Amino acid sequence: MNPQLIPYRDGEKWGFADPQGNVIIPCTFEEVHPFQEGLAAVMLDGLIGFIDTTGKLVVPADYEDVANFTDGLAAVMSDDKYGYVNTQNNLVIPCIYDYAGLFKNGFAEVEIDEQHGVIDAQGNEVVELGDNFIIEVQNNLAFLARDEQYEIIDLKTQQMVPLDYDDLDVGNQTHLIAVAQMFEDGPAYGYISPEGKLLIDFDFEQAYGFFEGRAIIMEEERYGFINEAGQVIVKPTYDDAQEFSEGLVALKKGEKWGFMDKDGNEAIPFKYDYVGSFQNGRAYIRQGALYGFIDSKGEVVIPIKYTADVQQLDEVDVEFFQSFENGVALVNIGEKMGYIDVNGKEYFKG
Repeated sequence: MNPQLIPYRDGEKWGFADPQGNVIIPCTFEEVHPFQEGLAAVMLDGLIGFIDTTGKLVVPADYEDVANFTDGLAAVMSDDKYGYVNTQNNLVIPCIYDYAGLFKNGFAEVEIDEQHGVIDAQGNEVVELGDNFIIEVQNNLAFLARDEQYEIIDLKTQQMVPLDYDDLDVGNQTHLIAVAQMFEDGPAYGYISPEGKLLIDFDFEQAYGFFEGRAIIMEEERYGFINEAGQVIVKPTYDDAQEFSEGLVALKKGEKWGFMDKDGNEAIPFKYDYVGSFQNGRAYIRQGALYGFIDSKGEVVIPIKYTADVQQLDEVDVEFFQSFENGVALVNIGEKMGYIDVNGKEYFKG
């Protein structure tokens, strides 16, 4: 079995190394991305393809843009249009789309000429392209707005539930969906099931989707969170909030960020200028123009030495740099980029 391969930069060229830092696939590429489903995107002469763990080009570098493989399919761009290839380099869905999302459980959002829909892995339209606003495709459900109403569509059965609400938000737990209803004194939020049954009453000024059994709520521009029974665990007293991840939630108190657990206990002190959600036991933290990573106990396990562009929105910085989704994160030192693992080992030189 091949060891895990990690993107490795040597000067201006990229290849892959094993966890000990030994280069396994030579640094001959202009750009690389982490392996996913056994393949990694690489750039040669300005075009992108996919290699396997031996370094062999399985999908030739013929494409202007690609996305990672999910469900055995990857979006690829040719002549400014997207389609999908499989891991055997078969173009199974032609390049006809202006946008092609990641497949989740066999379904993906697509767009042609500002008309949005959802396709299955064979390219069949399960939500017909039209004047739809696709909010989320998750757990075989599509959440969308069209014809001035919200709808939930079961993508397996095609059963559609029309919703007479004024707003909708969903997290990664789709059995509780936040919806808003207008009352005399303004909108209020509650939660419904995918079948449209009211499960949590309209008790909240603003409410968001559930992640890990908790949902953020807002009142008078302050944030707290509730459990799946609708009980308030932390009253809305915080200045900003992110979604729960790995049992912790990032909250902002005054000008500083910290973390709380699901029971509302302070887990990590509020002392950082910005933070990101936990992934693989690590969370991005920023102090001034430098960032590093902490573990779930709040210990700095990767030094605060990497450079952040604080002229950009922190959300952009975090989205680009903090993800340890594949066990590695892309970091920035000056004008150079490279990957680190969860222990802070650096896979770059020069």
